[in-house]
Amino acid sequence: MMKENNTLWSILNQFGIEVPPIQRDFAQGRETEHATKVRKGFLDSICKALDKNDPLSLDFVYGKVYGLKNEEENRKNKNAIQSLVNSVRDYALTVDLTLKDIVVEDKSSEKSDIVYLIPLDGQQRLTTLFLMHWYIAKRIENLEGLNILSRFRYKTRRSSTSFLKLLTDADMSLKFELDEQIEKDLKKKKLYNEITDLEHFSSSWLNDPTVKAMLIMIQDIHIRLQSHTKELLKIYWVNITDNQLLWFDFLDLRDFNLSDELYVKMNARGKQLSQFENFKAWLFDLIKEKELIENLVWAPYSKKFDVVWNDVFWNQKAKDVFDIDKAYFNYFKILFLYDNLKTATISGTNFDKEEKEFTVLDTVINNKFFDWEYLCTDIFEDNIESYFQVLNYCEGFGIKDKGKYLKDFFQFQFSVKSVNPGWPDLIKNFITLSFISIKEKSLKDYSEDDFIHLEEYHRILFNLFDNTIIDNPSLYKNAVKEIDQLNADFKSLEYNISDWVEGFEYTTKSVFTKEQFLEEILKYRLFADEGWKKIILEAEDVSYFKRQLNFWFYRAGISLAKNDFDNNLLYDSNKKGIFKKTTEKINNLFDENGISRNQDFSERIFERALLSKSDYLLEEKSNKCFGRNTGRDVSWKRLFFRDRNSKNTNRALLDVFELDFSNVKESFELYINNNISGNSIDNWRMAFVSNKDLFDYLGNNKYLRNISNHGWVLIKDTYKTYIGAHYELFSLDFYINHLKGKTFPPFNKIDYHVAPKNEMEEFPCAFLDWKTDNYTYTLDVKFISGKYCLIFFAKEGLLSCNIKTILINLGFNAVSDNYIKNIFSAEETIKEINDLVSTLKGKN
Repeated sequence: MMKENNTLWSILNQFGIEVPPIQRDFAQGRETEHATKVRKGFLDSICKALDKNDPLSLDFVYGKVYGLKNEEENRKNKNAIQSLVNSVRDYALTVDLTLKDIVVEDKSSEKSDIVYLIPLDGQQRLTTLFLMHWYIAKRIENLEGLNILSRFRYKTRRSSTSFLKLLTDADMSLKFELDEQIEKDLKKKKLYNEITDLEHFSSSWLNDPTVKAMLIMIQDIHIRLQSHTKELLKIYWVNITDNQLLWFDFLDLRDFNLSDELYVKMNARGKQLSQFENFKAWLFDLIKEKELIENLVWAPYSKKFDVVWNDVFWNQKAKDVFDIDKAYFNYFKILFLYDNLKTATISGTNFDKEEKEFTVLDTVINNKFFDWEYLCTDIFEDNIESYFQVLNYCEGFGIKDKGKYLKDFFQFQFSVKSVNPGWPDLIKNFITLSFISIKEKSLKDYSEDDFIHLEEYHRILFNLFDNTIIDNPSLYKNAVKEIDQLNADFKSLEYNISDWVEGFEYTTKSVFTKEQFLEEILKYRLFADEGWKKIILEAEDVSYFKRQLNFWFYRAGISLAKNDFDNNLLYDSNKKGIFKKTTEKINNLFDENGISRNQDFSERIFERALLSKSDYLLEEKSNKCFGRNTGRDVSWKRLFFRDRNSKNTNRALLDVFELDFSNVKESFELYINNNISGNSIDNWRMAFVSNKDLFDYLGNNKYLRNISNHGWVLIKDTYKTYIGAHYELFSLDFYINHLKGKTFPPFNKIDYHVAPKNEMEEFPCAFLDWKTDNYTYTLDVKFISGKYCLIFFAKEGLLSCNIKTILINLGFNAVSDNYIKNIFSAEETIKEINDLVSTLKGKN
C-alpha cells in the first residue's frame, strides 16, 4: 500500500494505468442532467484549487497493481542472458576469437508495458484528471509530459485505446481557438469539432460512449481554461505534477490478498453514472467540509465504504443481480426517512405537506428522484454518523440460523426490497433497526445472551406490532418513537426481559394497544412456570392469530388486568388444561390463512352454530359481515378478540368451544337444533342456519345488508358506492331449496335474476321462463314486505286469453299486464307453482 499522498502524475511516472474491459465507460462527460451536474461540481473544485493553489483531496482510489512479479522475472532473465553472453565472450578469447560487445536490452523500454495499475474504484476521477493534465500539457507544448500521459490507457474498446493514442501523439497539433459563442451544446463548440475533424480521427469512434464523453469533458475544460495564458498554465502544470496539488489516497488491494471477485463487486453499479455515485461524491465532500464526523472515526469508515460494506449489500442481492448501487443508495434514503418521520409535523392525523420532512418522506416512499443537495437538512447532517454506525454494526455478520426477523431485516435494509416501500414494512423493519442502533454493538460480537435478548425482543415487539392497526401518518410517527423508547428502556434495564415487560405502560400516546401490552405482561408473569411457558409458546405458533391469545385467556377465565393476577395461577392445572385444549381446537378450526374448510367445517357449520345462538356479524361500511380471513374490523381474528361483540356472541363462542371437535358434525348439529328449538331466531338468521348453500352466494366481502326497498340482500360483488349487485335473501333461499336443479314444464328455464349494482328499481328474484318461437312467458318469485309474490307476465309476445283464464282461476289478480298472487310461506308458494305447472301442462 502506498502511504504518501498520490497523484495521477506520480503513478504514471512509476507505471501505467489501464482501465480493463470489465470496467464501465467514462461517464462524467455524458450529457445527462446528473452527469452534467457531477462534471460541473468536479471541474469547479479542480479549477478552484488551481486558481487558489489550494491542495484538493480526491478521497480514495482503490485498485490493484499488476506486473510487479513480471518485472522482477524480466530483470532476472536479463541478468541470466547477460551472464551467458559474458561466458561465451570469455570462451571465445581462449580459442583466439573475438566476440563484439552484445548488450541485452528490453524489447520495450516502457516499464508501463510490464507494470500497470487497474483501478477498481476511482476510474471516473482518474480519467478526468488525465484529461485535465492532457489539456494543460498540450496547451504548453510539453512533449515529455504527453509521453508520460500516454501510459494512461483504456481497454474497454479499441476505439477508446486508439483515441487516447491520438490525443498523446506529439505530432498531433491543435489550435485551441477561443470559443466565445453562446451555444450550450458542447458538441457544437470549436475544440470539440477541431478534434473530430482531425485527419486521423475516425468518425466511427463517436459510437464509443467513452470517446464521446471524453470529448465533452475536454470541451468543458477548454471553456474554463481557454483564456488562461501559457505562463499561468505552466504554473498549474508544476502544481499538479511536482507540488501534488490534486492528490488522493491510493489503496493497493493486492496488499489485502483480495480475490478478483472484488472486480465484479466494485463494478456492480452498472454502466450508467448513477445517483449513488453522485451522492457518494457529494457525501464525502460534505463530511469533510463540515467536519460532520471526527477524522479518527471517518478515516476507517471511508475505507470500508467500498470494500467491507459492499459485502453487506452484496450478500443480500438476488443471485442473478449484479447491481448493488440502488440498494446501497436506498439504504441511506431509508434511514433518512426514519429521522424525518420522527420530526415530521402532523396536521390532524396527516403529514403537513408544506414541510420539508414531508417532501423527503414522499420522495422515498414513491421512489422519486432524490436531490440530496436540496433535501438534506440539519436532520441529515446530525444523523449521518449513525447511518455509518449501523453499517459498522452489521458488517461481517452471517445471518444464517439467526432467526426469521433478523433475516427479514437484512433483506429489507440492504437490498432493493426497500425501494418504493410501504409503511407497514417500514415500521416492521424499524423494530430491528432500533434495537441494533440503540444497543451500539456489532452483531458479529453478540454473545449468546445478546441473541436471547434479541429473540425475545423480536417475539414481544412483533406481538405488539402484528396486533395493532397502524394506518395513518400520526401513528407511523408515534410508532417509531415508541419503539425507540421501548429499546431505550430495555437497555437502561441492562436487557432484563422480565423487568422490561413488567414496566410496560399504556398511555394516550401509545400506538400499541392496551390489551396487547397487558397480554404480554401476563404471558411473562406466567413464564415463571415452565408448563405455562410451553403451552403459551405452542399457542403462539397458531400463525393465523399472530400470537394474540386474548381468546385463550378469556376461555380459561384469566383476566388480563395487571392487578387481577394471582400467583396461584402458576399452579392451576385446570386452567392450563383449558388453555391447551383451546390451542388444539383452534388448530382444528383454523389454518394459517383463516378458517379451514376441510371436511369437518366444510358446511359452514361454525358460522351456522354461532348464528343459531347470536347475531355475531361484524359491521363494516354499514354492512353486516359474516367474517373474513382478512379485514381490520371484520376478520375472524377480530371476532375472537371480542371487543365489538355482544355478550350473547361471546357466550356463543364459549359454547362452541365446549363442543366435541373430534365429532364436529354431530356435536355442532345437536347444538344448532337445541338453539333453534329453544329460542326465537330472526328469520334472516334462520335462513342461513338452515341453508348452508346460501353462504356460497356471498361475495368476497361476505356482506349482508337490509335495504328499504329490497329487504335483506346478499352483496354479490365489491362496489365503491353503497350497494353492489345483489340477491334478495328469502327469494334466493326459496330458489335454492325448491327450484334450482329441478324441472317445471312447460317452463324451460329456471334461474335467479341478480339486481345490478346501484339499481333499486330492478328487483332481485327467482324466475321461470316458458319460451317458444312466438312468446316468452315468465313467472317471477319475489319476496316483498314479508310475503312471497308470484308475478306472471309476457316478457315477449302477449298473454293468451286461455292463460289469463287459468291464472284468474288459480287466484292471481290482474294488475295492468301482470298477474300477481301473494303467499305467506315458502311451502304454500311451491305448492302454488306446482299447481300452476300442472294446470298449464294439462291445457297446453
